[in-house]
Amino acid sequence: MTDIRILTQQDRPELEQLLWQYADTSLFMLGNLNLSGIDDNGKAYEGTYLGAFENGKLVAVIVRYWNGNCMPQGEINAVLDIWQQRQLFTGPINGFVGRDDLCSVLRDLFLAENECSVTDMDLNNREVLYRLALSQLKPPQTKLMLRLACEADFEFLLPWMLDYNVEALNATRDQELAEHCHDSLLRRLAVENCFVLFNGEQPVATTGFNARVDSYIQVGGVFTPKDNRGKGYAQAAVAQSLQMAQAQGYTDCILFTDEENHSARTAYENIGFKQTGHFGLYLLKA
Repeated sequence: MTDIRILTQQDRPELEQLLWQYADTSLFMLGNLNLSGIDDNGKAYEGTYLGAFENGKLVAVIVRYWNGNCMPQGEINAVLDIWQQRQLFTGPINGFVGRDDLCSVLRDLFLAENECSVTDMDLNNREVLYRLALSQLKPPQTKLMLRLACEADFEFLLPWMLDYNVEALNATRDQELAEHCHDSLLRRLAVENCFVLFNGEQPVATTGFNARVDSYIQVGGVFTPKDNRGKGYAQAAVAQSLQMAQAQGYTDCILFTDEENHSARTAYENIGFKQTGHFGLYLLKA
């Protein structure tokens, strides 16, 4: 008998134990838990955690976050049981992000139930998931310099973030996206998760961390403006940010990138990343 219910603060230790079993695809969830806790008041990084218990043990969870994206984790049959109780979520479902075998199944169910197809999605990507033990990092030799981003960088970072969302996430360039990027960039600066690479005095690329949990970090937001591409800037930015993280005591890194982005995949593999699986990014049209 499977029991489905919304998780509370008392369930958090068992939830974290479940998520750590799938650490490579759970860092978003673990990071959000650290930032905002398990209660849902509709604020950034918060979500409603709907869990499945079998014989009193938590075996799966689907989180619907403040932005409408759902992240599943755990045993697939239990995830499907949770999906049947999704009316417990408040607000619309805008997409599925995370472990690809789970997200792709939920995407297909959602599209069939709503008589939609993949053409009704803004993003339908199976990304390659990479992992790196930072002791195995192979940074390139370079004179380029990376530093933590600051408010003075906002003038060029905001247009870069807009371009990143349009190119990587197939977002529509409008006022709503501009406001989203503005708020997102402010949050990244506030928690010191954004870096800028310089060639002399010229900013040439940016990278960041989507999550920092215990000894793990997750890279995200890697972007090089079009005029600067093909020069190894993104690779240098990521490598130097990981050297900084290693100096702070982090030991392992996760990232994911588009299967078809062969230049990015080669850049990451050249500094030591190894493919471990796939990560789903399935976002519905607003």
